[in-house]
Amino acid sequence: MSQQQYRPSSDDDHRVLLQQEAVRRAQAGQLHSSMRTQHQLSQQQAALRIRQQQQQQLRQPQPSFGMSMNAGYYNDIPITVPVDYTCRGPTPAPSTPFDYACRNGPLSTLQTLLYSNPQTLAFLHRGLTYALRAGNLETAGYLLESGAPVLHRTPISICEGPDTQRIPLFELLSQHGWTPNTHRPIDKVLINRLVNNTRLLQWFLAHGFDPDDIGPVIGAKGLTPLELAAARGNVEIVRLLLDAGANIHNGVPLHRAAGRYPSDWSPYVAHDRGTQSEETDRAQLPVMELLVERGADVNAAEETQHMTQRYAIVYAAMAGAVERVRWLLAKGADPDARGPFGSAREYTQRVGWAKMLELMD
Repeated sequence: MSQQQYRPSSDDDHRVLLQQEAVRRAQAGQLHSSMRTQHQLSQQQAALRIRQQQQQQLRQPQPSFGMSMNAGYYNDIPITVPVDYTCRGPTPAPSTPFDYACRNGPLSTLQTLLYSNPQTLAFLHRGLTYALRAGNLETAGYLLESGAPVLHRTPISICEGPDTQRIPLFELLSQHGWTPNTHRPIDKVLINRLVNNTRLLQWFLAHGFDPDDIGPVIGAKGLTPLELAAARGNVEIVRLLLDAGANIHNGVPLHRAAGRYPSDWSPYVAHDRGTQSEETDRAQLPVMELLVERGADVNAAEETQHMTQRYAIVYAAMAGAVERVRWLLAKGADPDARGPFGSAREYTQRVGWAKMLELMD
C-alpha cells in the first residue's frame, strides 16, 4: 500500500504561529531594553556634561562686566555671564519652563530642559530655591548633583516650604557638604526660624550648630538663640538650648523675657495705654523661672554701648508687666537700679502706674 503524503495539521499551523509570535516579542523586548539603556546612558552623559561645565565655570575668574557689585540678597552667587546678575536678588515667582519644572516637576522634564539648554550656576541655584520651597526632594537632589551651589541664604528656602520636608531637605544639603556652620554668621532669618521649631533646632544642634551663635546685628539685633527664645517665652526651646550648653551669661536672656510686650506696643510710649493683661504678663514667668534656676542674675546689668533699659526689672516695668515686676522683686531685684531710662521706680512714677508702684514701696 502506497505511503500517504504528510500534510500539516491545523495544530501544526498554530504551533508555528506561536513560535513566530514568541520570536517577535523577544526581538521587541530586546529593542525596548536597548532603547531604555541608550536613554539612561544619554541622561548620565548629559548630567556628566553639565557637571563638567559647572566645574569649569567655578575654575574661571568671575568677570565684573562693568556692573556694580553692591550687596544683593544672594551676595555670594557665582557670576559667569551678565544675565547671572539677575539671580542676585530674592528669587522671583517662576516664569519659565525651567522654573516651573524645578518647582513642580516632573524630573524628566527638568532633565530634558537641562540637556537641551544647560544653565549657569546662578540659574541652577535659582532652580534649587524653587525646588526647596516646594519641598521637592528629588528635584533638589538632581540640581545639586548638576552643580547648583549652596549659598549663605540657600537654606532659608527650606524654611519657606512644607514643614514635613524640612529635615529631609537639610539632610540632603548635608550630603552635599553643607553644615550649619558652613556660612558664618548664621543668617538672621534662619536663626529666627530655628527658635520657633523644636525638631529643626534639635537637628541643627545634632549637626554641630553652636547654641551661642549670634546672627547679624542688622535685623536680628545681634541676639543669641537663647535671647530670642526667651523673648518669645518658649520654655521648651530655652531648655533645649541650655541643655545643649548655651551660656546663660552670653547676652541677657532674662532681660529679653522680662521685657516682652505686645507687638502693637512701644516700650517707650506709655501715655496712651495701660499695663499688660495678666495673661500675657504671666506667660513669661515660666521662662524667667527657668533662667534664674540655671544661673541668671536678676540684678545683672546689660553691657552695651546703646541706650537700653539695662536691668531686667526696668525692662519689665517699661513693658507694663506688673506680674513680672512682682516676681523680680520677690527674687531680690533692685527697683532703684538705674539705666539710661532711669530706674523701675522712676519710670513707674513718671507714667503713673499706681498698682506697679505699690509693689516697690
